[in-house]
Amino acid sequence: AWYAAGVTGHDQFRAFSLYGCHGGWEGGWRHMLELYRDVPDSLFLSPIDGVRFGATTVPLIAAPGCPAVDEIRARAINGPFAMVEFADVRVDAGLDYLAAAREVRQPVLADHGYQLAGLYEVAFSRRRVCTLWCGDIDGHVTLMRARDAARGLDDADLADPRIGEWDRVSAELLAAGAREYLLAAYAGPPLSPTR
Repeated sequence: AWYAAGVTGHDQFRAFSLYGCHGGWEGGWRHMLELYRDVPDSLFLSPIDGVRFGATTVPLIAAPGCPAVDEIRARAINGPFAMVEFADVRVDAGLDYLAAAREVRQPVLADHGYQLAGLYEVAFSRRRVCTLWCGDIDGHVTLMRARDAARGLDDADLADPRIGEWDRVSAELLAAGAREYLLAAYAGPPLSPTR
């Protein structure tokens, strides 16, 4: 569970939560859908003023190489910050994009303190994917400086040319844009540091 770091250019007071769906389509997914039988109005309407609550749900499907919850715990994949990316890829290029993220982008981000926490296709979409990385402020700052330096906007000694290589590889698979969100972790869940 995380909340959006509004200073990074997106809506403040936005929360992101990631839940595991145990048992796949026949198990957890079916159970979650069954929750919608006879749903009380109070789930959707504020009892104070009768207006709808706002929320967006994005069901995700783990791709090859995505760490499972047990692996996340065993490898201590966590951090005070996370970076989540939603990318719009060419039709049916989602698994290729995620494989490229694992092969090309992961080593770069690892050198800047990020750990791969998730590689997902967005369910019910043939064009959308999501990646999730856990890290810290120092790593994120060095990553941003290395990116700027690779583009000639910061000290050339800080440049990491592999960032440009990821940009080229990902551009071949994208149909539109990709948007990253920097998130601050809520302490307690497996991907968050303990208090």
